[in-house]
Formats: sequence, structure tokens, C-alpha cells
Amino acid sequence: MTVLVPTAVIGPKAQGRNYGLRRYAGPRLTSESQARLADFALSLAGWAMLRRPCFTAMLPLAADGSSFAVVRARHMGEGELGPVAVAHLIVADSALLEALDWASPRLLSLLPEPEDATFGSSLLPVSPADLARSAPPPMANPRVGWSDIAIDVGDEDPEVVLRALVEGVDPPAQRASLMGWASTSLIAPAGALDPARTFKLVTHASAESPAAFQASHELASLQAAAETPLAWKAWLKLAAIAEREPAANALRSAQWSQDKARLPAGDVMFEEIASACASLKPTAMVELLRAVMRHAEGADPVSQALRDGVSETFDALVAVADAQGAAFYVRGLTDGVSPVALRGLDAVVAKPEVAAWLGDIVHRLDLAKVARAWAASLAMDPAFADTLAAAGPAFLDAVLDVALADLGDEDARRLVGTLLRLQCLRPIQEGARIRVVLAALLAAPPGDADAALADRTVLAAARTFAPELSAILTVRAVPAGLRHARRPVELTRAAWALVAAEKDGRTAR
Repeated sequence: MTVLVPTAVIGPKAQGRNYGLRRYAGPRLTSESQARLADFALSLAGWAMLRRPCFTAMLPLAADGSSFAVVRARHMGEGELGPVAVAHLIVADSALLEALDWASPRLLSLLPEPEDATFGSSLLPVSPADLARSAPPPMANPRVGWSDIAIDVGDEDPEVVLRALVEGVDPPAQRASLMGWASTSLIAPAGALDPARTFKLVTHASAESPAAFQASHELASLQAAAETPLAWKAWLKLAAIAEREPAANALRSAQWSQDKARLPAGDVMFEEIASACASLKPTAMVELLRAVMRHAEGADPVSQALRDGVSETFDALVAVADAQGAAFYVRGLTDGVSPVALRGLDAVVAKPEVAAWLGDIVHRLDLAKVARAWAASLAMDPAFADTLAAAGPAFLDAVLDVALADLGDEDARRLVGTLLRLQCLRPIQEGARIRVVLAALLAAPPGDADAALADRTVLAAARTFAPELSAILTVRAVPAGLRHARRPVELTRAAWALVAAEKDGRTAR
């Protein structure tokens, strides 16, 4: 396929002054394209004052990305009224660039040096296939095409490096984001032409200052290439997940920007994942989180960044949900064939008001962590015992069974005693479980944790289901409850347990 493209020449119409369109061959330009070329002509006049040898560039001629100008400019010497620079242009539409796999710098090989007096008088034939065969070897830089970047090429030719960098963009379709580039950092703003916004890739010699791009672009060096930012690696993997996983389709809206390279990778992942979730219903949110986690099981830093992003998103979701809503997210992530383990999930499960909604899937949860969290909370705040009942019988019993394995710890023993007391308060009690728990607690050395058993309902349950343990329970629990009560309600329970024990003693005599 060969297409004919418009050509043009921009330069001074007088000897170094009045820069504008000197020749043009092609269909009539739109008013927008004419205005943009006029702005470039002013910028070219400013560049001429610097008396640098040459540069190449591409800039959009339409806001919708349908038309572009590929430019080769050169300083031609001094005119009577000032320095002279001339630029040769090819006007390429998006269809031609797509045929070139968006490797737009390939068109530079068709642009003669501005000394050619005949250029701009006729349309130029372009064969994308021929240009592809003569394309330069690619140079890989994982940030080109994804991040606005200005690269110091040292003593290398900026044009040669630019062409190689664009060829090296992976995947090639990402080249479409390079809607503007330049082989110099010295193009000045003019009219609506803002180089910092127009040029996504800038290559420049070491002698040129990239100060104009410092606020908007990532500054890099060809000779001392920095380590690829972890945030960038994680973002690439997230983009791949979006393509591979239908449930993660909402992540396709994620956009990379160079400022993200400076942020912690986990924060960037949280921003992208949470933003995608914002437009989804809760069920779809859960499926998206699960989809990301399926690809974040490795021990590498990228997988860790993805896990951090999912965990922070989960934390944000449950922070604004009620107990039932939080339980919905926990259930969605832990129930099913492949449960998801998240940082922060155990803390949510450990909230008794959330646990109340999870009794039917309690077997799928890491209850050892819940037991440790509950034991620590109970050690710090005795009032936590009053909120435990909200977790529901099934959940409480499951945690009790797990906590029994850690009775060497005083806090765990206090938790077990508290859970046993809550079970003894139920209208229907499990005698076998009560007997096993009492036997395990009383087999441990006496301690402050025995105070949790100083309750008349516990003494009554012992007389019913473990009468042989009743006496030792009374001797250990009641004095401990009276001595080590940490709040008035505990002292009251211990006192009533003492009354009940004395009454039972009189009755026995």
C-alpha cells in the first residue's frame, strides 16, 4: 500500500523574519491545523535565535488526534534580519500512523534536509511496508510510551536515539500514546503550542537544559539509566490483568503518568484499583479484587505491591460499610474455591459485629489470628468481653476450640474463660464442650485468668456437666474473681458466684 501525503515548508518569508507557511502541497488545511502550524512557525523563529544545528519533532494538528505534522528543522545561517531556520513537514493522518504501527519517526527518513528547494511542491508517496523494512533497531526503555519523559542522550544523536526508542515501545500499540515528540528540549512555547503538554517523548543532547520539562516529565539519562520504578512494573502487570481477566475490565481505564513513578508502588496500585471499584457494584468489586489477587501470589515485589493495593482497597471499602456490608466483602473474598488472604482481613473478621454474619463460613477463616486479636483486646480492655457476645454462638464456639490450643498464654486463658462464660449463659448448652474446656483450664496452673470463670452460671454448668470439677473450680475461680476483678461488673459477678457457692455448700451439708 502506498499513500500520498501532504508536504509543507515553514520558514521566514523575509530574511530572518515573518515566519510562516512558505509552501504547501495537499488538500486545504483546516483552520485548526493552520493555527497550530502558525504557532509552530513562531516557535521555530524562537529556536532559530539559539543557533542550534537541527531538530526533529511531531506535533498534533487536531485536538482529536486525526492529523499530525512530522518535522525536520535546520538552522540555515544568518539572514539580513536575523538567524534563519527552515522546517520541512509531512502532514500525516491517524490512518497512516496506524499503518505504521504508530512508529511515526519512520517518516523522518522521507524528509530531506531543508536545503531541498523543491520540497513542499507536491504530494509525497509513502509506503508503510517499505518504512517498516528500513526501521532502525529498537532500543528498550520501559517508560517510553507510558510516561512523559525527557532523556539526556549524552553525545549520541538525539534523532537516532528517539527513533530507536519509539521502535522499542512494548507493546507496539502503546506507541499511539506518543502523539508528540521532539529531538530537542529547546522548543519554546508559542501561542497554543506548549511543549510540556505536546511532546510526550523528548531526547536532547547533554548541552541542552531540560528545565522546561522538569515539572511535567520524568528526567532520565541514556548513559545512566535508572532502575525501572517498582510502581511502573506493578502498573504494567495491572494493565495485563485488566486485559486477561474479564472481572478486571474496569481497570482498563487506568492511566499511567510520570508522577506515579515517584510514589510507593502499593499506593499507586491502591489508587488504580480503588478508582476502578468506584464505578462498580459490590459483587463486581469483590470479583475485581479476586481477579487481581489471582495474579499476586508470588513473593516478588510486584506481587506484593498488587497485594498492598488490594488490601488498602478492601480497608477503604469496609471502612464505609456497616457490619453486614463488611461481612459481605469478607465472605466474597474468603468463601469459594480459592479464598483470598489479605492484610487487614483478619482485623475485620475479629470485629464481633462482623463475625456475627460469618458463622456459616467460620471454617474457612483463619481463627488463630482472630483468637490472638480477641485475647489481646480483652487484655487491654476488659469491656471487650461485653461485645464478644455479638459474634454469635457458631463463631464463638469455633474460636473457643482454636484458643484451647494456646492455654500456656495467660491472655488466651482469659479469652477461653470468657468464651466459656458466654456459652454458659445460653439457654441450651453443650455439656460435652463445657466439660472439655473446664478440664483444660483447671489443668493449667492457677492464675489471674481464672477470674473469668467467677460467674454463677459457670459454677452451675460445672455442677451439671462436670461435677467432679465443681469444687476445684469454686476454690480457684471465686477468690481470683474477687481479687483480680478489673471493673465493677466483674466484681459483682464474682460476689454472686461466692453467694451461689456458699448456698450450694449449705445445701450439700
